Amino acid sequence: MEIEALDVIIELQTDRQALSTTVGNSYMLKLAKLGISEVRDAVFLHRYSEPVLLVLHETKPSWGGQLRNSKDTMEVTAFSLNVAHKRHTRLWSIGNLPSDAFKLIEVPGGGGLVICQNLLIYVSQEAAAAAASGAPRAEGFELDLTDCSGAWLADNSLLLGLASGQLILVNVQLEGSKRLKVSKAQGAPPPSCMCRLGPELLFLGSWVANSLLIRAVPEGQTLLLGGPEEQASEADATHASKRPRLDPDAADLGNEDEDEVSLIYRTDAQPALPSTTGASKYSLQVVDSLVSIGIVQDLVTGEASTSAPQEWVAKTERGPPKLLAAVGSDKFGAVAVLRSSLVPELVTEVPLPGVDQMWAVHFQPEGLPVDDSLLYHAFLFLNEKSGTKVLRTGEELDETDSSQVDFILSSRTVFAGNLLGNSRIVQVHARGVVLLSGSSRVQDLPVQDLIGVSNTTIVAASALRELHPYLENKGAAVLCVVCRSARMEVYSLPDLDLLLSINDISDGPMVAPSSSPQDTNGATGLPSVVEVKMECFHHQSGGTQAVKDQDLPFLLLLLADGTFLAYRAFHTPRGRVCFKRLSLPAHAHCPPQDRRSKTTAPSSSMTRFDGLGESKEHVNSGMFVSGERPLWLVASRGTLVAHAMDVEGRVSGMTPFHNINCPLGFITACMAENDGETLKICQLPMRTRLDTPWPLQKIAVRATPHRLAYYAEARLYVLLVSRPVPYREHQEEASDGDPHASYSYICADAAAKASGTELGGEVRLLEPGRYQTVARHALDPGEEPCSVAADWLRNAQTGALEPYITVGTALNYGEDYPCSGRILLFKATRTSTSGAEQADPTISWQLTLVHASGFSRPVQGLAVMDGRLVAAVGNNMQVMELRGSSLHMISFFHAQLFITSVATIKTFILLGDVHKGLTFVYADKKANYTALTQLSKDYNDVDVEAAEFLVNGKKLFLLACDAAQNLRLFAYDGGKEQQATWQGKKLLPLGAIHVGQNICSSLSHRITPASATGVQLRAAVFGSAAGSIASLAPTWDGLPAEELLALQREMVLAVPQVAGLNPVSFRRRYKHGVKALAGGQSFEAPVSDDRVLDLDQLNRFQWLPLTEQVALAAKCNLSRQQVLHALREMVMAISTF
Repeated sequence: MEIEALDVIIELQTDRQALSTTVGNSYMLKLAKLGISEVRDAVFLHRYSEPVLLVLHETKPSWGGQLRNSKDTMEVTAFSLNVAHKRHTRLWSIGNLPSDAFKLIEVPGGGGLVICQNLLIYVSQEAAAAAASGAPRAEGFELDLTDCSGAWLADNSLLLGLASGQLILVNVQLEGSKRLKVSKAQGAPPPSCMCRLGPELLFLGSWVANSLLIRAVPEGQTLLLGGPEEQASEADATHASKRPRLDPDAADLGNEDEDEVSLIYRTDAQPALPSTTGASKYSLQVVDSLVSIGIVQDLVTGEASTSAPQEWVAKTERGPPKLLAAVGSDKFGAVAVLRSSLVPELVTEVPLPGVDQMWAVHFQPEGLPVDDSLLYHAFLFLNEKSGTKVLRTGEELDETDSSQVDFILSSRTVFAGNLLGNSRIVQVHARGVVLLSGSSRVQDLPVQDLIGVSNTTIVAASALRELHPYLENKGAAVLCVVCRSARMEVYSLPDLDLLLSINDISDGPMVAPSSSPQDTNGATGLPSVVEVKMECFHHQSGGTQAVKDQDLPFLLLLLADGTFLAYRAFHTPRGRVCFKRLSLPAHAHCPPQDRRSKTTAPSSSMTRFDGLGESKEHVNSGMFVSGERPLWLVASRGTLVAHAMDVEGRVSGMTPFHNINCPLGFITACMAENDGETLKICQLPMRTRLDTPWPLQKIAVRATPHRLAYYAEARLYVLLVSRPVPYREHQEEASDGDPHASYSYICADAAAKASGTELGGEVRLLEPGRYQTVARHALDPGEEPCSVAADWLRNAQTGALEPYITVGTALNYGEDYPCSGRILLFKATRTSTSGAEQADPTISWQLTLVHASGFSRPVQGLAVMDGRLVAAVGNNMQVMELRGSSLHMISFFHAQLFITSVATIKTFILLGDVHKGLTFVYADKKANYTALTQLSKDYNDVDVEAAEFLVNGKKLFLLACDAAQNLRLFAYDGGKEQQATWQGKKLLPLGAIHVGQNICSSLSHRITPASATGVQLRAAVFGSAAGSIASLAPTWDGLPAEELLALQREMVLAVPQVAGLNPVSFRRRYKHGVKALAGGQSFEAPVSDDRVLDLDQLNRFQWLPLTEQVALAAKCNLSRQQVLHALREMVMAISTF
C-alpha cells in the first residue's frame, strides 16, 4: 500500500470517519446492435464535453491470403456517450483503413492515432485522415510498429518505442493542414509499456531488459530527439560510443559502438543538434532503472565460483551452487547469475578465539582535507572475553599494547567510533568514555562525570551519524530512541523533550501512528524490545546520482523473542508522524541463541554499514543484523532489501573495513566448525546487484540465448545463442526435392542475401566466475540451436564413460519448406601455452566437432540416461548409443504430435507433447535399452511447455507446465487403482495450481530440509516469460502440512488481499481454461487444489501484527513460533542456490 493511501486511511481512522464509495450511472453499450463486430481496440478521446469512445473494428473478415481481394477492411467509429440518460450517438466514422490496423492511441490535442504494422494514421472529426509511413527516409530506417508502446511528451509529441528497441518521435501537426512527422531517435530496451509520470518524467517498462525512468525536457541539453542520426559526424559517433552510462550494471547494455542504448545512458551535457524534419526537439536523460532479468529461456546449476580478482581472493569456491539463467533476447540477451543468499568474496581469514564484536575507526589529522571516501581505516577494535585488542590497519594488521597506545585494553569496549570529521576517536567502555587523537588520549570522562551517578556501568552507546530533520521539533535534530517494554518514545537531546511516543510497537502493526504522551494503555503479553535503531541512509543501492537522497528515517527493532521489525517514517497531510512497516522476510533472520549473557552486557546485533561495494561510485548502505543466520538490509529507493547470509554460519559481529588490501570491504566474526571464532575479511560480491530480491549478476552476450548447460568435466558452461551475422552462402538444394519446397528455399536464401545479414547460431563455452567466452563454434547457415546436453556417454566399444557436449539444431527456411535438424557431438579440448616472458601459462579452449547426424525433423530436446542419449526429434523419441565416435539409434518411441520437452530419471523418460499432455515411458535396462514401453499417459488435451520429475522418498511424481499457465501434478500407480487409471494406463492426477505466467524452462534439484533427514527429495525450479523464478517442492513428514493447509484457508479471509481479489479463485483458474487460449480440453472432472501449499499466501503470515499471528495460529492448533519455524524451513529448503 502506498504512503498516500496510508495517509488517508490514518486520517479517516483518527477522525472516526467512514469510507464510502460512489458508483455513478452505468449501462452497457451493445455494439453488435449497431452493426459493429470484430472490435480490435477502443479508446476515449480528449477535447469533448461528453465521453467520446473511438472504436477500431473490422467491417468484414480478411486475412493474409485474402489481401488481393480486400485489404482495406478496417474502420474507426466515434460514439458520444450520455451516461446520465443512458444514450449514445454516432458522431463520425472513417472507413477503408488498412487491414493490419491493430491499435488506437488517443491524442491529447484531439483525435486519435491508428497504428498499423508499418503505418501511422491520424484521424479526427475535423479533417480527413493524415498518414505517415516513415520520416526522412534514413538509411536502414524501417517503421515496424508491431507490439509498439507509446507515451505523450506533449499534446502533439508522441514517443513511440518499437519492439526492436528503437525510439521514434511522432509530431502531430494540429494547426492548419493535418500532418504527421516522424523522426528517428535513440535506442532503448524493447518496451512492453510506456506512460508519462508528471510534466517531465517518462516510464519505459520492459520485460526483456531493465525498465527506465527517463526525464524528457523540450530543447534539452543532453540528447537529441528530432534530427536524423546520419547527420552526426563520425567524430560525434565515436564520442557517443564512449559516453558514461548511468546504469551501474553496464554489462547489461554492452559496450559496442553500434549499441544504440548507450546513447540514452549518458550524463555528460551535449547540445541538441538542429532538426531538419521540423519535429520538436527533446532531451532525454535516464534518471533511474529497475533491473529485470528478462525472459528466462533456460536454467542450470553450476559450481560456486567467484568473480573477484584472483589476487584479492583466498578461496574461489564458497557457498552452494549458483543458479544460472539464459535470459533476454537479441542485443539484450544475457546470462543471469542468481543466488538466494548473499555470499561475500573472502579475502582472508584469521582464527581469533573469543572475539565477538569489532569496530574499525578512521583517523584524519586536523588541518588536512577531509575525504571519507579516500580515507582508510586506521585502527581495528576487537572485543575479547575480558578485554579489548586494538590492531593498526595498514599493509599488515599489527597488534598494539598499552605502551604504544592510550586505548583502554583491560576491559571490553562498548562502542568505538569517530567524531569531529574523523579527527577524534571515541572509545566507550563500562566505566567511562575516552576521547583520542589517533592513539593519544585527549580526554578521559568517567561515567560519574557523564550522568552524575556513581556505581553504574555503561551497557550501550552510539555516535550521531545522521541528523533527522524529518522528526525535528523545537529546533532539536539530535534524537534519543527509548523503548519501555512494548512502548517506544523519541526524545530530543540534550533537553530530553518527548517528541514522539508509540504504544504497542512490538506488536508489529502495519501502520504505527504516534500516540499521546499521556496515553499509556497498551496490549499486554507483548515481547519487549531489546534493541532499536533509527537511521537515514543516503547511499541508495541500485539508484543513480540523479535520484535525490531521501531523509526518511528507518526504524529497526529487535524483540526479545527474536522477531525483527522494520518501519519507515512518513508524515500524514496534517503533519502527524507515523511509521509504515516494511514487508521484510522475518524468517530470513535467526538471532544468536546466547545473545543475552548473564556475565556481560548484551551485545549489539545491528551494525550500520556505509561505503561497501565494488567501487566508490557504486557503494551500498544499510544495516547488518548478526545472528545464527545473519541478515543484510540494503537501502534502495526508500526501502530496505533483505538478503540472508548462510555461507558464514553464526556471525556475532561485523564492521565495515576500508583497507588498501581490502577496499570497501568488511570484517565478520564467525563461529568456525571447531567452535572457535574466526575473523573473516571479505568484500561484497563483484558486479552484483543487491537491490533485487536475490543478489543478481548479469553478463551480456549480445545475442539471443536459447539453452544453457554445465559441462562438469571441464568446469565450463555451454551456451547456445543466435544473433545477426553477415550473409553466408547456403548449401545448394537437392534437385530431386519438391518444387514448391525448393522455391521456398531459394526465396529464403535470396532474401537473406539481399539484406546482407541472417540469423546465425553459435555454440559458446563460458568460463565460471567472469563468464567470458573462451571458445565458440558457428553453426551452418540457416541452422538454429534448439537443445543441449553436456554429460557422460558410455562408449559401447570400450565400455568407458566419455564426456561430450551434444547439441540439437533445426534448419528452418519458412513454413513451406520441411524443417530438418541435426545432432552435433563436440569435444572440448584444453591447451596451455607459455612463452619465455610469460610467468603464467595461457590456457585456451577449443570446440571440436566429432560427429554430426542428420534428421528429417528438428531436434528440440536432449537428455542423458545411464550413458545413453535420449533425443526428441519431432514426434519421435530416440535412444542413441555412442559407438566409437558416432551415435547410433538403438530404440525409438512415437509420440502423438510434437515433443516439446524430455526429462529422464534412472530408466524412466517423461515426454511433454505440444497438445497431447504427458507420456511416461520405461526403458528396459536388461535389454540394453533396446526396448521402450509406454507405462502411462495423460489423455487430456494439454499444451505442455515443460515437464519434470519430482521425488519424495520412494514416490515419483510427474509435473507438467502447460501453455495456460498451470502446473499439473500426476503419479503413476502401477495399475493399483484400476478403475481410476485404467489399470495404470492413465496417469493419476493429484493436483493443479494456476501460476499466472508462462513457464519457459524447468530444472530439477535436490532439497534437504532440516526435519527430513535420510529422505531423498527433489523439487523443480521454473523460469517464466515474465522474468520470474518459482519453485515447486513435495512436502515431507516433519512438516505440519495439514495445519498449514488450515492456516492457508483462514488467511484468505483474515488477510487483506491485493485489490480485494481472491487468491483461491486465482489459483483455481486451471479449472476454467479456454481451449482457444491454450487452455486445452479436459475429459474428466477437475482435480482438487486443497493439497497445494501456496507459500506466497502463507508468507504473508509473518507481516501480520503479532497478536493476529497468535490468534490465527491457535485456530490451526499451532503456536506462532511453530508456524514461523515451518515457513523458515520451507523457504530454506527450496533456496539451495
